[in-house]
Amino acid sequence: MTPDEILNRLTELVTEEGKAIAALQTARIVALSEEKEVLVTELAQAWPTCGATARHRLGALVRALRHNCVLLAHARSCVRDAIESLTGKGASYGPTGRVRLGSRRRSYLAE
Repeated sequence: MTPDEILNRLTELVTEEGKAIAALQTARIVALSEEKEVLVTELAQAWPTCGATARHRLGALVRALRHNCVLLAHARSCVRDAIESLTGKGASYGPTGRVRLGSRRRSYLAE
């Protein structure tokens, strides 16, 4: 793929990712992340040949990725609050990103 094709696909994926985050479609979010990782690696290898236009497009893509990070953090917080409301127990996320009930104050650094 050319750098422009990679950037086009990454832009599509980031848009899809935002929708998947809003819908709490975790499996879809993971699949999109895996595809983005492959494309970012390809883009990094092709980067020395990229011109100013590709560099400008990457800046816009970074802003969209940051927006999705905010959406993801908010979704995670909403899920944690919902679990706490339903169970009466705190919930936290372990190093793998999985929810752990009743362990809000537990440190994963000690494990």
